[in-house]
Amino acid sequence: MASNITDIPLLASDSNSDKLKIQNYIEALSTFISNSETPMTIAVQGEWGCGKTSLMNAIAGRVCVNYYQLGSREIGNVAPSSVSDQQYLGVWINTWQYSVLKNDSDAQISIIKGVARELSSHMNRLMGASSIVKEAGRKLLSSIGGIALTAAKVGVGVAGVDPTSLSGLDEMIRTQENGPDYFREKLSESIKEYIQEFNDKKRTLKNPVKGVIFFIDDLDRLDPPVAVQVLSLLKNLFEVPKCIFVLAIDYEVVVEGLVSRFGQRTDKNEREFRSFFDKIIQLSFRVPIETYQIDGLLKDLLQGIGYCKSTYLRKDLLDEKHPEFLDSLVKLTVNSCGRNPRSIKRMLNTLSLVREIHRKGTNLLEQQNPELFLKLLYAVVCIQSAYPRLYDELLKNPNLYDWIEDSSEDTVPDMSGVRQEFEELNSSDFVFENLLSDPWIRKRDKQIKTLLFSIMQLVMKDKLTRFEKDSNVYTTVQSLRTTKDYLDQIIRSSRLTFADIGEEEDENKEFSNIEEFIQYWSEQKIEENTLKNLECFVTRFNKVFADSLEVEYIEDRVYFNAVRDSGRRKVICSVQVHPNGLIIRVGKSFKIGITSTGFKNLRLDRQLDSIIKIQERDIDPMKDRYKKFLNVSKVPSRWMKVNSLEELTENKRENEELDY
Repeated sequence: MASNITDIPLLASDSNSDKLKIQNYIEALSTFISNSETPMTIAVQGEWGCGKTSLMNAIAGRVCVNYYQLGSREIGNVAPSSVSDQQYLGVWINTWQYSVLKNDSDAQISIIKGVARELSSHMNRLMGASSIVKEAGRKLLSSIGGIALTAAKVGVGVAGVDPTSLSGLDEMIRTQENGPDYFREKLSESIKEYIQEFNDKKRTLKNPVKGVIFFIDDLDRLDPPVAVQVLSLLKNLFEVPKCIFVLAIDYEVVVEGLVSRFGQRTDKNEREFRSFFDKIIQLSFRVPIETYQIDGLLKDLLQGIGYCKSTYLRKDLLDEKHPEFLDSLVKLTVNSCGRNPRSIKRMLNTLSLVREIHRKGTNLLEQQNPELFLKLLYAVVCIQSAYPRLYDELLKNPNLYDWIEDSSEDTVPDMSGVRQEFEELNSSDFVFENLLSDPWIRKRDKQIKTLLFSIMQLVMKDKLTRFEKDSNVYTTVQSLRTTKDYLDQIIRSSRLTFADIGEEEDENKEFSNIEEFIQYWSEQKIEENTLKNLECFVTRFNKVFADSLEVEYIEDRVYFNAVRDSGRRKVICSVQVHPNGLIIRVGKSFKIGITSTGFKNLRLDRQLDSIIKIQERDIDPMKDRYKKFLNVSKVPSRWMKVNSLEELTENKRENEELDY
């Protein structure tokens, strides 16, 4: 049993390597490559850690004669299957190794030289000290020496970056005989000679090798502009007959690398980004991470770190006889780390350490219900790994009832009401508006709510079961209707592996007043009329509640919070600044848009072109939240009606003068 999990790409020869059930995709892509006309360039797309290198290893094992020399690590003279049917000579280039500690221009040149050198080196290893192979390599390396800097100029120009920005480049440009055309000619000659030599010595006429495949890995680990320039160089220099390129790069990296030329991507210029990508890539294959069946992988990894070993357990929870346990962990994983193997492994390393910390101590929950303990521990570490800000909030308030829309202890009349309330809850009842300024949390809103609801279900089902057996276990509504007692036992140890989000590391911008907020968003090119509407709303809304609300300005949102004497807060409404206008949200059920153009993919309850069009009835949902939360019968004032934004500004100025 190991305490950690390494993040090493799988090889095609690894036994039982298809834990994610993507064999059909690998076989299909390998067959496509085997039957392809050349030249051909294929992009293997996917986010970091999704398995691009493992997939390329698997393809190499099916199409390359010299697979045992390829891959992300040496594997010795071992091939996944007979090499008699494989039709290509393979070359593997880890671009990251050629770019470490180099500036952008040097990295480009180093990578391009590296492609030629790796081709020569791979062929020497494959065919030994053949005079033909040596001469082919000599010609290739000689031509690349003169072309390197010329190539940099070609590539940078295609990428839309000023080529003269690379210091000393122009004076080092070689004559035309050493230009791109000359290099392509020598490359084509060398490849033909390699193929001919291999077929003459090691293949029959019935089954000849027909080309060379270059596997270019780790392009997305380069700075995006460098990655784009390398793509241009490969296109301009290496696109010759009998060559196939398989590139590990994501389209989003290409987009980021082209911003200096096309500007930030919009609906209007999306075609320009796509056209550049399409000129270089003939086939794009996205790693099918959405279809990954992670149960097999997860089971193996959990068994490897001994997660379920406990002196309090009498059964193997990962045995096929108990599928419910693994199923629950899979759901927790999908709603946090997703299906990304690297993210899962990283989370499990944290889990392994936290589990060991618990083993060194005593945990009452593990003694009473070890299966529940292991599920809750897993869920909390999932949150910690995938959603640091959410975890930070969970540390502050582990009672999930406080995260529920319109939830309050005084709404539950008696102990029996706790069960009824719990049975009526669903994941959509969770609200965490103060975290929605985080783009990642906003994007994963549905998954986070499902995750929180799963935790609440685990805790409350156990508590209600215990209460049914012995009503003396919980004597008050407050002691039954909380998740704090359970989660405190878990969080106590998991926080030791948590990197606190300190103020210096907090990427969320906070502003101390409306003036700072408006100034910032004005600099971000938000329309002046939108910001005038915002200032108008803030002023009028504060008057309705007699300035009794706590106002926060975080990222692109203004939050109006009601605060109880106990310190508990509730967001009465929030206003989001958007390029198309303002979005006013009241809880999860009511949205007003202040816009003349509308909002894409957003359903509104009301759409108005100005704040002055808001009526008293539009403010009623906010008043209701305020009255219910603070248990008051009315709000201090009514919504002030004005005929123009200028009129409101004038009223505000007069009031300020009176106050003065």
